[in-house]
Amino acid sequence: LVGGCTSDDKTQAASLPPPLVGVMTVEARNVPITYTYVGQTEGSRAVEVRAQVSGILMRRAYEEGAYVKQGQLLFEIEPDTYKAALRQAKGFMEQAQAKFTQAKQNLNRVLPLYAKNAVSQKDRDDAQAAYNSARADLDSARAAVNEAEIKLGYAYVTAPVSGDTS
Repeated sequence: LVGGCTSDDKTQAASLPPPLVGVMTVEARNVPITYTYVGQTEGSRAVEVRAQVSGILMRRAYEEGAYVKQGQLLFEIEPDTYKAALRQAKGFMEQAQAKFTQAKQNLNRVLPLYAKNAVSQKDRDDAQAAYNSARADLDSARAAVNEAEIKLGYAYVTAPVSGDTS
């Protein structure tokens, strides 16, 4: 009954060779320590350039990835419409200037006559109102010229800072 438990297991274990083990000589020396990290880089300044006026893009004046200097032209948006609007605004301003000059001259004529009771108060009030209206029209026309100049300037998109484009 006990025939399965023999001493053969002990002889088999003794007959296996010993395992192979590597051996090294340890010596002290300086070894550089290196680390590997995952990261992202970003420029110190990032600028997004957008057009402030609408129109057809006539040309791009730089190469993608190239270095541009501050103030350098990047894009030109069709300026003809904005040039025409500026000319029109200047024409309206000249008309307003002429009306203002005429209203000022009329007021300067009426005031001494009113002081001598040669014209009515209504004539003086009309001259004063025409002068005030002409002055307001002239101010409005100057503002329109200023706005047209700004829009024309926006047709030329320049680099706000120096750096590489992407």
